[in-house]
Amino acid sequence: TVISATHSVIVYSIPSANFTTSNTFCVGEIIYFTNTTPGSIATYEWQFGDGSNAFTMDASHIYNASGAYLCSLIVMDDNGCMDTMVQNITVSDGPIADFEYQNHCQMDSILFTDQSTNNPVYWQWDFDDGTTSNTQNNTHYFQNYGQFNVNLSVTDAFGCVDSKIIS
Repeated sequence: TVISATHSVIVYSIPSANFTTSNTFCVGEIIYFTNTTPGSIATYEWQFGDGSNAFTMDASHIYNASGAYLCSLIVMDDNGCMDTMVQNITVSDGPIADFEYQNHCQMDSILFTDQSTNNPVYWQWDFDDGTTSNTQNNTHYFQNYGQFNVNLSVTDAFGCVDSKIIS
């Protein structure tokens, strides 16, 4: 006699770990990590690449140093199946806004020279007289005499911003 046994084997699909991040990666600023993994997930583990972890569905993290970091999301579904997504992010120190100028008389041209550091790629000037400019260096004429609060905001390629106001 032949005795046979039949067993049903269930093979579960592997979850597909996925996440998005905020668009700017600047030292000292909150970076948001949003889980977009489909399906029913039982556990989440975020590894931020600097020795820090989180165990929530979504996470946020602040980096204290610039550099490249490998960020991972490890998910496990209700069946014990796991997947990992890894994303490389680069955290910037951010630009440091600075400029120089010389005081002049009313209606003289004043040259404002950008002295910003850490590689800004965008400049926004506000001359406190209703005029603005987005060129790196500017020659400006003040129609009236007085004290003006000139503001330079600079942005780097990572979206980090710094400003300097001189009265």
